[in-house]
Amino acid sequence: GAFTNRGTVKPGNSVGSLNVAGSYTQTASGILQVEIASATSYDKLMITGLPGTAGLSGVLVPKLLNGYRPQAGQVFAGVVSATGGISGAFSARSNFTPTLVGQPLYAANRVDLLVQRDYTNTFLAPLTRNQYAVGAMLNGLANTASGDLNTVLNTLDYLPDASSVRN
Repeated sequence: GAFTNRGTVKPGNSVGSLNVAGSYTQTASGILQVEIASATSYDKLMITGLPGTAGLSGVLVPKLLNGYRPQAGQVFAGVVSATGGISGAFSARSNFTPTLVGQPLYAANRVDLLVQRDYTNTFLAPLTRNQYAVGAMLNGLANTASGDLNTVLNTLDYLPDASSVRN
């Protein structure tokens, strides 16, 4: 059949899969909440059968379980898969933590979720001009950081709220 999400869809029951036989459409008001318990244990939405298509809009929201914290650069493969293809895109990004942002990666038949560092994202607002400048500088180093700098960035990534990061 045809399933349209105008609300919130949570594929698993504390991590699991939701199989839709037919088509899945997520409207601008729709939310797909993906629970993530580890690098290998996370929710998946799978659209199969005919036509097996997914039309995406709205928001993809990652929800971390049991204190799990992903690393920057980590990819959660196939959070959405559709045998007949994927069209559209999620209209907004969501955060794992105040500085770790979920970036959807689109392929013809699936959507992966990449964990990216972003030290100037809107979830940290309001940033002063100096805080924004420091954040922009850190963004330039975020994907190549190693050693002590990576340790500092990991510490920032796991602060509990935006106020802590700003301070």
